[in-house]
Amino acid sequence: MSESEKHASSPASIGEALATLLRDGWCGLRFLLGWRPPQAEIRASVARGALFFPLFGAAGGSIVAEMLILVGPEAPAMRALLPVALLALLSGGRPALDLFRFLGGGILGTLFLAGLLGAEAWAFLNLDGNLRVIALVLAPMLGRWAYVVQAYGSLPARSDGFASMMVRHMQFTQFATASVCAMALSLMLINALGTLVLFLVASLSILLRIFTHRRQGGVSGVSLGAGAFLAEAGVVILIGSIARLAAGS
Repeated sequence: MSESEKHASSPASIGEALATLLRDGWCGLRFLLGWRPPQAEIRASVARGALFFPLFGAAGGSIVAEMLILVGPEAPAMRALLPVALLALLSGGRPALDLFRFLGGGILGTLFLAGLLGAEAWAFLNLDGNLRVIALVLAPMLGRWAYVVQAYGSLPARSDGFASMMVRHMQFTQFATASVCAMALSLMLINALGTLVLFLVASLSILLRIFTHRRQGGVSGVSLGAGAFLAEAGVVILIGSIARLAAGS
């Protein structure tokens, strides 16, 4: 064994690698909660911590689902609006704001965002029991995965923006690990329907990525957040629509 191999396998090196992984994961978690670091070094840690994004999203969704079970709102308005509010709170409201800004703000941004939130509330009215819990777990999980799908292999719209650090430091390891986790959890939770949900999120993310590359030369921090919010809302609306169709038949 060479000296470099011995050094790489030494307890000190393993400890350093683990400490770096934990630091990257912590930075990634704080980013998903709405924090936007100004320092380039910490932004790089966020990108490297992206392999944990789906797991953090699923964990956050599980907490929201457990809170709703404990509260047990009976009024239809609360059953519809409370999950939407808690999911928005889970991300610090940043993705919703990013979508508003991506649409240029104003009346168009306000109407589109209000319509999307209303569609989510309608979907939650149609969800009960395990399917409601599944939607609450899958939506934030796949919304966080959308960050990875959009950023990996993209071009940044600005060389000095947050997205440039995400693109530069998000490697195949992050993309592959996050994608395997997202796919495995989706199929485990909702079987064949998980394939449809994954297809929806991947399609939305890729289409938005193509659009942003053509319109502004690459992805931006705003477009990444907008894509995450669209993916999260799309999962809830899709599962709610399928539940409504099943109940009607």
